[in-house]
Amino acid sequence: GAERVIITSDAAPIAGFPPGRYSWSGNEAVLEPDGKFHNPEKGCLAGSSVCMRKCAGFLAGLGYSEEEIMLMTVVNPLKVLGWEEI
Repeated sequence: GAERVIITSDAAPIAGFPPGRYSWSGNEAVLEPDGKFHNPEKGCLAGSSVCMRKCAGFLAGLGYSEEEIMLMTVVNPLKVLGWEEI
């Protein structure tokens, strides 16, 4: 169940930005209108363009409750880090 799940994201600093070219972490990367964030010169992804709020919205759309989403995105990761009280 949700008490045993951790949701994380490798969101790049451009998460939530409009499509375009960005200089990030020493790379020139492109954020496509479909959300793909990649370095065309290297032929690789450059991180996620989706912030955790949007991920939580996706989980809600799958039927998870606010309590379950909070467990998976905040409470459980903090427990793993030893920061159980916030």
